[in-house]
Amino acid sequence: MERIATSDPEVVNGQAKLAAVSETVLLNLFYDPGTGGAGGASQAGTSGGDTQPGDTQGGAGTAVAKPLEKLKRTAALRDLVASKWLSNAPSPSNCFTLGVRSLMELQEFLLGLDGLPVPTKALFDAVM
Repeated sequence: MERIATSDPEVVNGQAKLAAVSETVLLNLFYDPGTGGAGGASQAGTSGGDTQPGDTQGGAGTAVAKPLEKLKRTAALRDLVASKWLSNAPSPSNCFTLGVRSLMELQEFLLGLDGLPVPTKALFDAVM
């Protein structure tokens, strides 16, 4: 949700539209329990890719969950679309944007995000 909301909005026919993020980008995000948000792309063999449940990083004592397999990430993405948290973007294909449920239930969270582009904030204010 954060990645989509903080991406620059698209402009179509002079009107700003909510940003859309590709399926590839969303499938390669990893969740960082230390920050409560999504980090960058995770590759096998790099930070966030090989940890096991109960492993700790940097001696901080924070457990890091093992990332989901690609099939499970894909299924989770489809579930988010089915439950209206995300929506398939009309174009380009294989891209997603925030769904109706995200806009309704996460209004306060979305409007409070650091790095929220001004045009996106205006769109959120108009829609919400």
